[in-house]
Amino acid sequence: MSSAKKKIIIVDDDLRNQRILENLLEDDFTLFIASSGEECLRLSVQEKPDLILLDIMMPGINGYETCIKLKQDSEMNKISVIFVSGKNSLEERMQGFDVGADDYFVKPFDHDQLILKINYALKLAMQRSDLLSKTSTATKVALQAMKDTSKLGIILRFIDDSYKAHTIEDIGIRLFNTTQALGWSCSASIKVNAQTHYLSDSGMISSLEKSLLEQLKGKGRFFDFRNRTIVNFDHISLLIKNMPVDNEVLYGTIKDHVCFFVSGVDVRIQALMASLELEKQQNNLLETIEAANNSMNEIRKAYHRLRVDGARIVEDLKDDVDDIIIGFGLTLPQEEALTQITEKGISKTCTLFNSGIGIDSSFERLIDKLNEVSEA
Repeated sequence: MSSAKKKIIIVDDDLRNQRILENLLEDDFTLFIASSGEECLRLSVQEKPDLILLDIMMPGINGYETCIKLKQDSEMNKISVIFVSGKNSLEERMQGFDVGADDYFVKPFDHDQLILKINYALKLAMQRSDLLSKTSTATKVALQAMKDTSKLGIILRFIDDSYKAHTIEDIGIRLFNTTQALGWSCSASIKVNAQTHYLSDSGMISSLEKSLLEQLKGKGRFFDFRNRTIVNFDHISLLIKNMPVDNEVLYGTIKDHVCFFVSGVDVRIQALMASLELEKQQNNLLETIEAANNSMNEIRKAYHRLRVDGARIVEDLKDDVDDIIIGFGLTLPQEEALTQITEKGISKTCTLFNSGIGIDSSFERLIDKLNEVSEA
C-alpha cells in the first residue's frame, strides 16, 4: 500500500455495522459512511473512492441496483465493489458477479479476512488499470490485423500454435490472445493433476470469479446466466463474460465456436500433462541409472581390492610355509612333498583369483552400458 491512504465508502443502513467496520478499518484507510444506495452514489461522485463496501439489503435502491448504477457511469465504473452480506448462497454470489462486483464478504466481520479481501481487490484494480494502458494499443493493432480472419481460422491457429506451449502459463497466454482476437472477455480455471490454476485476460482474477468457476465446474458442459457462459471440460473451465444475449444467432454461433475451442485447449492440456509425466519418469529413470552406476563402480572397486589383498595373503602364506619347512628338520623327500602340496594349493588359489578377471570385464561392460543409457 502507498503512503496515501486509500479511500473506502462503507454503505450500510445499520448503525452498528457501520461502527464495526469503522473500528476495523479506520487505521488503514480513509473512510466515508453512507446509509443508503442513493447516498453512496452522491459520495462516490464527490470523493472518488478506491473501493466501496456495499450492503445488499437497504431501504431505497438495494446494493445490487447501486452497483449497476456505479458500473453504468463512466466516471465511477472503475471503483472496486465488495458486497457485504449475511447470506452466502451461490445464487447471491452469481448475482453479485453479474452486476460487476469484485468480491463477496459474508458477515460476521473478521478483521484479517476483510483486510485481505480489500487489499486484493485494490491490487486487482491497479493491475487492471496498468494492463489496460499498456495493452490498448497492441490490442487494437492485433484486432485490426485479424479482422478479416474467420473465427474458425483463429481457433485453428491457436490449436496449431499451442504445441509450442510447454507450461500452463504458455497455454494461458495463447488462450487469452485467442479469446481477445475473438472478442470474448474471459477468465479460466485449468486443472493439472491436483493443482488448479486460475487465469484472467485482465491479469488477475477476482475472488468472486474463482468462486463461481469452482462451484459451477460440475454444472454440465454449458452453464448460462444472463450474459455469462461457463464451458466445462475435464481440465479447463472457461468463463465468457460478454455473451451477446440480444442476438440469438450470434449467441448460438459463439457457443459452437467456444465448444470446439475449449475442447482443443483441453486436449492440449492433457498432452502437456502426459509430457510432464513422461519427463518426470525419465528423470526418475536417469536418477536410478546414475545410482546403479555409482553402486556398480563401488562394487567393482571393492572386488578388485579383495583380489589384490587375497593374492598378497597367498604370497605371504607361501613364504611362511617355506620358512617353517626349514625349521622342521624334514628329510628332502618330505620337504619336497610338503612343498608340492603347498604350491598346488597356491596354484588353485591363483587360478580362482585369475577367473575374477572375467568378472571385472563383466562389470566394465555393465557400467559402460549404464553410461550409454544415461547419455542417450
